[in-house]
Amino acid sequence: MRISILTICPEIFGSFLKSPLISRGEREGKQKTEIVDIRDFADGCFRKVDDSPYGGGAGMILRMEPVLKAISSVRTENSYIAALTPAGCRYDQKKARELSRKEHLILLCGHYEGIDERI
Repeated sequence: MRISILTICPEIFGSFLKSPLISRGEREGKQKTEIVDIRDFADGCFRKVDDSPYGGGAGMILRMEPVLKAISSVRTENSYIAALTPAGCRYDQKKARELSRKEHLILLCGHYEGIDERI
């Protein structure tokens, strides 16, 4: 299984990748985990990835362009994309089993109020 984690905070995953369960899976060749910094796909010297919601509203959202570029950089024909958001479905054991059967899992980590709906 290949897992691609798309995030704007890649530094927080260092200890996660060194955890016993993840590192053992990597050593035994059962999985390959990669961290992708969405900011690497943003334009400009400030690598801006956030914007105000279209139509107004509170908070900030992840912009469409850098997120789609980041997804395109790792996506294959057999990829399954899961956007991690509090507004989504509940992550439980049933969902964990379902996702474990995917060949390539792309986890899109939100950070702000949400993600541009066009994504």
